[in-house]
Amino acid sequence: MKGKWLVKTQLLFVITMLTAVIGHKLKFIPFEFLVYLFALALIGLLLVGVVSVCIVLWKVVRGGDVKGAFIQSVIAVIIVGFPLGSMLLSVGSAGFKAPKIHDITTDVVNPPLFNKALDLRSKSENTLVYPGEPNITLQQQAYPDIKPLYLDYSVADSYALVQKAVQNMGLETVSDDPAQFILEAVEETVLIGFKDDMVVRVLSHGEGSVIDVRSVSRVGVSDLGANAKRIRRFFMELKKLQ
Repeated sequence: MKGKWLVKTQLLFVITMLTAVIGHKLKFIPFEFLVYLFALALIGLLLVGVVSVCIVLWKVVRGGDVKGAFIQSVIAVIIVGFPLGSMLLSVGSAGFKAPKIHDITTDVVNPPLFNKALDLRSKSENTLVYPGEPNITLQQQAYPDIKPLYLDYSVADSYALVQKAVQNMGLETVSDDPAQFILEAVEETVLIGFKDDMVVRVLSHGEGSVIDVRSVSRVGVSDLGANAKRIRRFFMELKKLQ
């Protein structure tokens, strides 16, 4: 069947995408190279998809094998739609509207500090120094609900809930300090293997306690709303455990 080159070319781009993703997850391909490969493959998929549609239109005008060209065009468009659809579903419309920040915390005045995460990040990845303004303003405008959580439990009891909540979420605990009531964890995305660091701090507040969380992406300017979602999920898990 004529036009098979369309499908073969797009499959080559899909394989390039998968190779880049798997290579990044296995730490063979750095994030910067992953972005280039992914962007190149995605642009290639879109261009070949456009060409496939143009071929169908040309066949209609010339009176050629419209059926064969149409089938190849449909297959090509499906191949294009799969990675694009996967990206849109995983990020969601709200993610693309998220501000260009990747450091989210419940306490913008005195954010929880990382310790172990400093050793886990390379020099090419995002810093863990809190950015301050305009990050604070952008966060408060986009995520006004990201605030400290106050509990009527003692610090020790609240910290026990924190440990359980992190475990229930499937996060990897990299530092657990019951003496200071500070816990650090890492979450890795399934699709591409992006890693975000999270630190939880429990302090005394009156007769109860206050829990502050900070979540920071290792790569990228915008986190597409992922860190705010993680903090919300964590607090929801805590509330379930009470």
